[in-house]
Amino acid sequence: MKIPVEDLLSKDYAAKRRSLIRPDQALDPPAVSPGVFGRDTIYLCVVDEAGNAVSLIQSLYHSFGSAVVAGNTGIVLQNRGPIFP
Repeated sequence: MKIPVEDLLSKDYAAKRRSLIRPDQALDPPAVSPGVFGRDTIYLCVVDEAGNAVSLIQSLYHSFGSAVVAGNTGIVLQNRGPIFP
């Protein structure tokens, strides 16, 4: 399938897509029970103009993580692996 990348990245296409956004019709975020989903995992994905991509899942596994911080970065390392056989 040929993907029209230049069209998708054009300011005209962005303006057309932006015009479809209706804040007055936006849905409220769903109510989530803290017992069902934790707040210890985030997901980020970014792509730059050259097509370089980074995908990141940071998951502490409960609020304490591994209790190990990466140097002086403030990034707490995860320990989600203990449930793997």
